[in-house]
Amino acid sequence: MPLTRRDLISTVLIALVVLVYFSNSYGWSVPLLSSNRWAAVAILALGLVTCALGRPAEDGSSTTVVVLSLLGGAALLLFALAMWTEAQWALALLALDTVVLWAGATLRHATLHQHGTPHPA
Repeated sequence: MPLTRRDLISTVLIALVVLVYFSNSYGWSVPLLSSNRWAAVAILALGLVTCALGRPAEDGSSTTVVVLSLLGGAALLLFALAMWTEAQWALALLALDTVVLWAGATLRHATLHQHGTPHPA
């Protein structure tokens, strides 16, 4: 079974995350996004909307779900760090973490669609 429309929308939102980061780091003079803090807010907002498009995992104790949850927590910490320090490296780590979260969730969805939903033990 192919990926869903939600996965497509999530992909577009993550492409916007990458554009926000490049806009900020290469000085494209986009209003508000020139500031590291506003770029961090935009990346967090796009990440939260992307997360809201996801579905709760039925296999909550699987390694993949635990790793993705830890990455989500790391995204919040990186956002706080980016806001506090206003450092470019913190913004880069926030954008990278968001992209890795999307990739992990999308791969997980693709795997679940191929093999069916896991049977509870």
